[in-house]
Amino acid sequence: MKRYILTYCLLLMTLISKAQDPQFTQFYANPLYLNPAFTGTSTQSRAIMASRVEWPSIPGAFQTYSLSYDQFFPMMKSGFGVDIYYDRAGSGGLSTTSAKFLYAYELKIKRDLFIRPAAEIGYGQRGIDFSRLTFGDQLNTGNPSTAEPIDLQRKQFFDIGAGILLYAPKYWAGMTFSHINTPDQSLLNDKSPLPMKFSLHGGYKLRLQSQKSLNREYVFFAFNYKAQGKFDQLDLGAYYEHNAVTIGVWYRGLPVVYNKNTGVGRDAVAILVGWSQNGMNVGYSYDITISQLGLNTGGSHEITISYEWANKNNRRNTKRRRVIPCAKF
Repeated sequence: MKRYILTYCLLLMTLISKAQDPQFTQFYANPLYLNPAFTGTSTQSRAIMASRVEWPSIPGAFQTYSLSYDQFFPMMKSGFGVDIYYDRAGSGGLSTTSAKFLYAYELKIKRDLFIRPAAEIGYGQRGIDFSRLTFGDQLNTGNPSTAEPIDLQRKQFFDIGAGILLYAPKYWAGMTFSHINTPDQSLLNDKSPLPMKFSLHGGYKLRLQSQKSLNREYVFFAFNYKAQGKFDQLDLGAYYEHNAVTIGVWYRGLPVVYNKNTGVGRDAVAILVGWSQNGMNVGYSYDITISQLGLNTGGSHEITISYEWANKNNRRNTKRRRVIPCAKF
C-alpha cells in the first residue's frame, strides 16, 4: 500500500512539474553531457558509456543511458565529439532520445592556464509508448486495444548549447548553457518549451605525495550547481584517489535553502567507488535518498565505463599536452 501511495504522489508531482534534464551522479565521468568544453580533454581519444536507474523500488523507475565519443586533434587545437542519450520515465514509457555534435577549441592564456570555449548542436525526439499504458475500456472489455482517441505524436526538435572551461594544473571551472533555443517538446497541439539549463562547476586537486613519490595519491574537491526553470540544485563532493582506486562521497541538494517552487531542499547522499588502469575507468555509485520520499524509492544505481587511448601518429603531441586535473568520476 505504501508503494502505491508513493507512486500516486509521484504521478501528481509529474503533472504539475516542468520538464528537467536527466541528471548523473558521476557527471565528471560523463563530461560531454556536463559541458561541451570537455570535448577533447582526454589523452586523445575517449569512449564513454553510462547507465543510471533511479528509484528502482517505484513502478516505472527512471532509466537513463548515455554513450559518447570524443577526440583531440593537436594540430588543430580542437576537440570533436558526439554525445547520445536515451531516457525513459514512468510506467507510461515517456522517452527522450537526443544526439549532439560537440566542438571545443583550446586556447593558452599563459603558462599552465588554458581556456576552452565550446558549442553543441543536436537533434532530439520525445514520445510515449502506448503499449505500456492500460485504458479504462481495456479493463472493462478485456480487449488488448483501446477505443480512446489519442492525439499525441512523437515530437522532434533541434537543440543548441554552449560552454566554456578554464583550467590550470590544480583547479578547473566551467559554465554550460544548454537548450539556448528552448525547444518545444509538447506532445499536444500547444507549446511546452524546454527551459534553458545553466550549470556552474569546478574543483581543486590536492596532491598528498611529493612529485618524486611513485604513488598517486590525491584529494579532489568539486561542485556542480545547476538551474533549470524553477528548479535548482547543488552537488558538493570530495574524492580520495590512491593509485588505481578512487572513493568519494557527494551531497545533492541545497543545504540551507528550501525551494518553495519544487519542494526540494535536500535530495540525496551518494557514495561512489572507481577503478582506473591503463586508460580504462570503471565507476559505480549509489544514491541514498534523504528527501521526504525517504528510503522507499530504493535510491539510485549508476555505472560508468570509459576508455582513453592515444593514436600512434600523434602520441608525441599528446604527451606534450596538459590534461585537465578534473576528477574521473
